[in-house]
Amino acid sequence: MKLTICIVNYNKSKYLPDLFDSLIQQTDKDFSILFVDNCSTDSSIEVVNKYKANLPIELIYESRKGVQFARNTALSNVKTDYFTFVDADDIVAKNYVSFINGSLPVDELLMFSFKTFEDKKTIQQYLDGAQDFEIKKVKLEKRMYSFQSIEGIEMTYLWNKVFKKSICDTFDITFDESVGIGEDCFFIDKYLEHISSILVSKQVLYFYRKAEDSLMNYSSINELVINRFLSEIKRCDYLNEVLDVSSSEYLEWMTHEIWIYRNIYRLLIRANRIDYANNFLNNYLSSVKQRLKKNKVISLLRLKLFIKLIGKKRYFGIVSKKPQKNR
Repeated sequence: MKLTICIVNYNKSKYLPDLFDSLIQQTDKDFSILFVDNCSTDSSIEVVNKYKANLPIELIYESRKGVQFARNTALSNVKTDYFTFVDADDIVAKNYVSFINGSLPVDELLMFSFKTFEDKKTIQQYLDGAQDFEIKKVKLEKRMYSFQSIEGIEMTYLWNKVFKKSICDTFDITFDESVGIGEDCFFIDKYLEHISSILVSKQVLYFYRKAEDSLMNYSSINELVINRFLSEIKRCDYLNEVLDVSSSEYLEWMTHEIWIYRNIYRLLIRANRIDYANNFLNNYLSSVKQRLKKNKVISLLRLKLFIKLIGKKRYFGIVSKKPQKNR
């Protein structure tokens, strides 16, 4: 057995039957499942125990609340050469395992395509239908990071990739437990630092269920939510160290970094922390201007960045010291 499917779960009992049924229907049964439950209070464990007779599930409990802790628990228990992550509310195609196993051994990383869905009926043709896309080996000529795309497939996501366990072990690549949001992207960023090629296929194997809510839509924003967003700054600092500040790729990264900081700023505004929010943003924009001065690449992207900085009131929605609702 070469492949472990890692499933991290928190209160997804109503979705687990869809996922487990899709795994039972796999045309290739050569895989194991690590199911890490992260303090669920619903009937998730009962569902898992119901499916244990038909699936090779190892159930593990992680008492520390946070997906980063649960994912590290899964990673530390992987005993196969390769592993992948599947979200507890998602679904995989019938040929998901057969495609992965048929692509092994993978030198460094395997990546495939996916689709989002709300209603399972809309993806039925992809669940059952045969596809025939070639696997292409893409050599990484430059330092890649998770916000980029290869062959039209986004690299941001953890669940459309198969990782090699020995690379994680050799370079001590784990999920940063101090980062509460974007920890998956941070993991991918660190992994990409140690590889030189990726096997890529446009085969649609994974189906991502659209979230019913998100952190930015929370009606109540507490200190825990704010700290989770602020923790993503650590990932920004990491990429600012490893990427070449004078490259066009760095300018591309900065558009994503600005987006991250804008989300944090808007969250602080919603929490009515106006002074802190404005100081936070002004300090960040000052640092961006200093970094841009070191970049000698002349491009349209650089112009767009300056426009965003100059027109920051419109882009970020900077407000006065008076709390404003619905920002």
